[in-house]
Amino acid sequence: LSPAINALHAFLRERCTALLASHPSGGTQAVLAI
Repeated sequence: LSPAINALHAFLRERCTALLASHPSGGTQAVLAI
């Protein structure tokens, strides 16, 4: 993977972690979508 893709993936993972913390059901669906 290119550095840009790695950075994007890390960003998405952080966002999903934040969603999981604030909205358990929605966060789980977001993680599964990725």
